[in-house]
Amino acid sequence: EEPQLAYFQNIVKKTYWRKYIRTYPTIIGFVSFFSIIGIIAWIDSLNKSEQQILLISFLTIVAIVCALLIYFKFRKKTISNPKNDKVVITQEENKNETIKNEIQSSIFIDLNENNRIENKLSAIWTRYKNHVNKNVIGRIPIFSADGVTESILFVGINPSYNPNDDNLFIKGENNNSLMYGSLYQLPDAPEYFKNLEVFAHKIGKSYTHINLLYVRENDRELLSQFDSNFIREQLELTYETIIKINPVAIIFFSDYCKELIFGADRWINPNTEIDGSYILNGTKYPVFFSDDITLMEEDEQMSLIQKIKLRIQR
Repeated sequence: EEPQLAYFQNIVKKTYWRKYIRTYPTIIGFVSFFSIIGIIAWIDSLNKSEQQILLISFLTIVAIVCALLIYFKFRKKTISNPKNDKVVITQEENKNETIKNEIQSSIFIDLNENNRIENKLSAIWTRYKNHVNKNVIGRIPIFSADGVTESILFVGINPSYNPNDDNLFIKGENNNSLMYGSLYQLPDAPEYFKNLEVFAHKIGKSYTHINLLYVRENDRELLSQFDSNFIREQLELTYETIIKINPVAIIFFSDYCKELIFGADRWINPNTEIDGSYILNGTKYPVFFSDDITLMEEDEQMSLIQKIKLRIQR
């Protein structure tokens, strides 16, 4: 088993509860309803003063549950009716065969060729060791060492911190960084990454996953408080990596990503907007800002897939 799999399995566990809430709001509503009935029966056995206190709590719970159900119900986006999509079967089969061949011919590349990433990270960590919180700078950075050229590039904000990471990941040659390989087409890859793979395959492409930053920190709000140059130099390194991958499209997860790179003087100029997508400065790569696709409803995923397909074909 790849050493980094345990780390990613841990990430998956943390995201399952959010996905469950978004996928089964109706079931959660029914469970809440019957739980409330049980609470009412219990309230009936209490004295009047206790009943008044609990009644207020009960009404609050009902209001919250109803608000959640309404939110998730109306959040779903309308997509085209498949009955209106007239597709010739033979053309579709030929298209699928072309996509299959393209995916199978995916070219893996060494993102850390000649120790490019780990050497630069080592220099950055040394340069800012007295300018960043010692507990944070004392954690050696983590990066993805492999990628797939001309793939769909998924970009998260930064790796989370777990003390056990040092024993799970592959150490760099200088022991000043940790790395992990690509999980693309790996049979025992965590479900999270299999979902990314399925999503990319629906577009007819392979995928690559990296993080915008390399610092290991669970408190994302704290990232904005770090030395701005410490953040800038990590971003510059990631930009170089993106160019090396040469993606057909980039999907940034998390609002934190957008806060760091969206602006007229940053990576993504708002003026480049085309139908909800943007252009990465200095390139022609289309950029999308999105929720984590593994937490989306199926219709939301398909809507994003259609937007990406249309943008790639321009």
